[in-house]
Amino acid sequence: MKKVLLVALVALAVCSCAKTNPLLGEWTDPYGIAPYDKIELKHYLPAIEAAIAEQNAEIEAIVNNAEEATYENTIVARNNTGKKLANIQQAWSLRTANYMNDANKEVNDKIQELTRAHNEELNNNEAYKERVTYVYEHRNDEGLYDENTVRAIERAYNALNAQPGQGGQGGQYGGGQQNQNSKMTPEQQEEYNRLGTLLSAAQRKFSSNVTAETANWTMLIDKEEDLAGLSEVFIEDAAERAKKAGSPGKWLIGLDNPSAIPFLTFADNRDLRIKVMDAYLNRGNNDNEYNNVDTLVNIAKYKLERAKLQGYKSYADQRLTTRMAGNAKTVYDLLDKTWAPTVATSAKEAALIAERAAKDGITEVLPADYRYYMEKVRSEMYDVTAEDFAPYFPFESVREGLFYVANKLFGLQFRVIPYATPNDQTSGVECLDADGTPLGIVFFDVFARPGLKGNGASCGTVRRGDASTGQVQFIRINANFPQPVGKIPCLMTYDDVETLFHEFGHALASLMGKGGLGDFSELPSQLNEHWAEVPEVIKYMAKHYVTGEAIPDELVQKYLDYNSFGAGFASSERVAAMYMDIDLYSQTSFPADFDLLKFEADDLSSRGLISQIPPRYRFPYFNHIVGGYDVGYYTYLWAEVFDCDAFEAFVETGDVFNKEVADRYRHEFLEKAGELRGMDLYVNFRGHEPSIEPMLKYKGIK
Repeated sequence: MKKVLLVALVALAVCSCAKTNPLLGEWTDPYGIAPYDKIELKHYLPAIEAAIAEQNAEIEAIVNNAEEATYENTIVARNNTGKKLANIQQAWSLRTANYMNDANKEVNDKIQELTRAHNEELNNNEAYKERVTYVYEHRNDEGLYDENTVRAIERAYNALNAQPGQGGQGGQYGGGQQNQNSKMTPEQQEEYNRLGTLLSAAQRKFSSNVTAETANWTMLIDKEEDLAGLSEVFIEDAAERAKKAGSPGKWLIGLDNPSAIPFLTFADNRDLRIKVMDAYLNRGNNDNEYNNVDTLVNIAKYKLERAKLQGYKSYADQRLTTRMAGNAKTVYDLLDKTWAPTVATSAKEAALIAERAAKDGITEVLPADYRYYMEKVRSEMYDVTAEDFAPYFPFESVREGLFYVANKLFGLQFRVIPYATPNDQTSGVECLDADGTPLGIVFFDVFARPGLKGNGASCGTVRRGDASTGQVQFIRINANFPQPVGKIPCLMTYDDVETLFHEFGHALASLMGKGGLGDFSELPSQLNEHWAEVPEVIKYMAKHYVTGEAIPDELVQKYLDYNSFGAGFASSERVAAMYMDIDLYSQTSFPADFDLLKFEADDLSSRGLISQIPPRYRFPYFNHIVGGYDVGYYTYLWAEVFDCDAFEAFVETGDVFNKEVADRYRHEFLEKAGELRGMDLYVNFRGHEPSIEPMLKYKGIK
């Protein structure tokens, strides 16, 4: 009776709040999108608090159930709790993922602490653990559960014993990370939780600092001659930035990628390139409140100390326990096999770049010169420039290319939805299966907003689908492509197009699969990139933003050839960052005088990285290894071995849109994720394990 009364009282309180808080009221649009046109910032925190209380009451009802614990009244019942909280969290996530101003940040810090403490309490609920353990111990009792239910019980049991507070990729079976929490003493568990609180705060600080450092540094140009080499579109964007910053008639350059990277690639003024490159490489490493050096060292220490409490020598050992790689040696073997041909290829490119720079009197090529002269070399090599391609790749046309590929492969259909979104630059797109069944909504928010969003690109599941209720998935795709300027739309570079195909590959895996891909989580995204280089797709999506005409045939091959140069550079900067990740987290101690930047410099020089090629991320702004990709940045390369081999399955048929292969990929790999080991899933789709050769061929480093 008490549990019924408790749930009723909480429900009554929530209903009362719903009269004034739209987050707690009924969401009336057919997809369950939050009523963003009615929600104010002040509504979120009270709604989270009310929803947490509601889930606590639901959990209490489960653990106080006098009936014998079963899969249905324990695990299924637990999975059905917290739905209001999940919906409010997804609404908040969509609002703040690309708009983290000071007001949102203040509320976000409070929400993160509330939900972290709430999740920790749920994970440590001994009464619930006892019920799940009972169900687990009786899972094989004769006639009690079928095979699928047994697997679900095992996943629930493993997830319950997963490391609390650690996000990121799941293990081989998608069940989370095993640990030894049950072997900890109460004192060790208390210390583990204390470190978790410190870690969570440090992670938020690190990410916030990177965003601030990227936004705060700007360079104002007041001489038109200093713009030589830059495109008309870039110059207009820089003028608009300066105007917004209160300096009309001038041009403003920032450190966000849509501003910094084109400037480093095309600006003729070497002194200004050096200035921008120096600022770009030293984000988070300045003498100010946003310095991330000590913050990252503390993060690494907290993770190591938590791993040691669980009986591991290093954090890398702990993180790799349930991943396909299994141990650090396997990761290093993969990196080393790729690094040797990468260094050889980049050395050949560097020689051509040095030769071209010498024609301009440059005797020492600096990092600020590398992209600039790489551009010169390939432009002269193929008699074409980036400006020749740019008008053919407006964002809207490229997005249609995504839909074209997904339709040809899987029969999926797409349409833009007319409902409220978190901001006026976010568009929602409904995805329907071939038979018209709704699969989910993909929210695209892809334009740069320095200081308000991160500087990279990502795709995430904001709300999971629920077949029992008809609830469809919500997926967000975030990026930092150039803002439209006046009548000129966002014109995408080759890298931008590849990035959009990559993130949409993640979305397709979520829409058609189950998640739980672990080390294979990057396979669907990187596989999807291959279609961005298929001439038929290029012809379909590359439409001139003024005339609407398709890209000429002669430009299609030049587009592919032009963008193939620089494979050594791309592989060098990325694999170097992968070494940095696993090297840092393989440390078994961090002495008081540990020098993070010296560690980075020694690490890269000892491996022979060309000095003009910085790693893709330096430690003070390496967001990936602070959050869910720690000891996991290597998985991009791991997945490339598989995605290149997987694309070969299509190529071998003579039809890159082969429906039989596409169906096998969907049904044998995506839909069965979490049920089998990743390698077993892949072999069931492909018929054999992959080799590294296709990856070296496709990446141009063989």
